[in-house]
Amino acid sequence: MTVIYLLLALCFGLYAWQDLRNAVLILIVLLPTYLLRIDFLGIPTTLLELMLLLAIVIGFIRLSSIYSSLVYPSSVGAGFSLREWINIRFINLRRLKPAATIGFGLGICLVLVSATIGIFISPDKLAALGVYKAYFLEPLAFGLLLFVLLSQKKLTQEKLLSALGLSAILISIVAIVQWFIPLGIPIPWDIERRVTSVFDFPNAVGLYLAPIVTLAWIKSKENYRWFVVSILGSIAIVLAQSEAAIVAVIVSVFIFLLTQKQTRKLALILGILTVLLAGVSPFRSMIVEKLTLQDYSGQVRLSQWNEAWNMLRDRPVFGAGLSGYTTALAPYHQAKQYEIFQYPHNLFLNIWTELGLLGLVGFGILVVTILRRLKPAATIKGNFDRMVFFFPLLTMFIHGLVDVPFFKNDLSVLTVIFMILFFYATKQNKSV
Repeated sequence: MTVIYLLLALCFGLYAWQDLRNAVLILIVLLPTYLLRIDFLGIPTTLLELMLLLAIVIGFIRLSSIYSSLVYPSSVGAGFSLREWINIRFINLRRLKPAATIGFGLGICLVLVSATIGIFISPDKLAALGVYKAYFLEPLAFGLLLFVLLSQKKLTQEKLLSALGLSAILISIVAIVQWFIPLGIPIPWDIERRVTSVFDFPNAVGLYLAPIVTLAWIKSKENYRWFVVSILGSIAIVLAQSEAAIVAVIVSVFIFLLTQKQTRKLALILGILTVLLAGVSPFRSMIVEKLTLQDYSGQVRLSQWNEAWNMLRDRPVFGAGLSGYTTALAPYHQAKQYEIFQYPHNLFLNIWTELGLLGLVGFGILVVTILRRLKPAATIKGNFDRMVFFFPLLTMFIHGLVDVPFFKNDLSVLTVIFMILFFYATKQNKSV
């Protein structure tokens, strides 16, 4: 299989050289190909990672002024110079307030610095390096490439979003078919008939689809394609029984409806009816148990968080280091009836254990920067896109309160894509 995957990666690279824009879109559709793992020259990698590296390298070569001057010697300004790279001139920083630029840049830098420190803190340096390149370096470089393509009008938001929608449709169809023909569902989820689609576990379906489904519901009034994405994606999440994803999507869409004047009354009515129906429902005790974390999965989470907190009290500054959580937690693991998971399954604890306090500060700066950019978006004409791209990020945030919505190959790239879309929408408004 290694040879086949390498040939696929080579074909992708050749196609990217000919048509970078469509190659990037294909890559976005195929984000779950991180599941196709190989060893290349003794280095563990995935098909997704190979495609990412090829797209990034080819993209920056094709878009550079050196390449443009060789291929199009009569063209002027076809690419950008090294100085423009350093100054990130193509982002046109004059259109942004300093707080937005500094906040975004500072947050990213702190996260990268803390991730670098996390390599040296980690008890497994090789695994830490793998996490570093797969979850930080490659997604951020790919995000920069997307920003360049969007800024130079070589790629449109609509095309990028269509690729995300197509990816969601494919994942959803596989999940739905899997439910009707219960084949390929791994143990022990086959007993409950919790679909996994192409992934290894059911929650991966919710983690991947939830932000895209939120986007689809918000944009469903624009055309039927987004309505199809929203319906199929919602069905797949329900069949996967990813409860946190269901809640995250519902809450995010509800808040969006509240922010829009034309749907505010409807949202309030639906909210009141939902609360009333839940109160008289025969499942109300189960709902209360779920929301208060009194069920089995909730007890697992509470146990994880308590043990992770005990561990962090002894190493509050640097945490456990990249990919070091399971090793660092072992001495603190008292609830032997539960396994030690790869992460604490809480957004703040995930970041703290992997990146330390510095990473947590960087994440906080990014959140504050996004919220500050969001504030005028509801009132300034032409900034609706910012609202649209904020809510998938909100879905990931809500979901992350009880799960791991970033530390995964496809999800790290997905997070960066939505952040780039949000800040590109910010850039588009000259008055901000």
